[in-house]
Amino acid sequence: MSKINKLIPHYDRGRRRWRVEFTDRAPEEGDLLYVASEYAWSGLYFPYNTSQTIGKEYSGHSHSFQGVLHALMTRSAFRLQALRIPIPSRNRSSCRQSRKS
Repeated sequence: MSKINKLIPHYDRGRRRWRVEFTDRAPEEGDLLYVASEYAWSGLYFPYNTSQTIGKEYSGHSHSFQGVLHALMTRSAFRLQALRIPIPSRNRSSCRQSRKS
């Protein structure tokens, strides 16, 4: 069996998730879409702040709209910041309505 190049996204059977290592930062692991977007330095990035992340070097963030909704419903003092990609207005309106209820 050939040795896996860990600098390329690969499935780690022991951890049961996808993983990629970098020479200049900590490894990333998670689902395939997340690991591939970290490897390519592309993909979705939704920054937001919560009471735990305000004023810290790195804001809270998610790589999916589902992750943004999860943070909205479970974290205090949620505030969506400027996005690197636009959220359709219907989704912004859904966020506002979810937060009010």
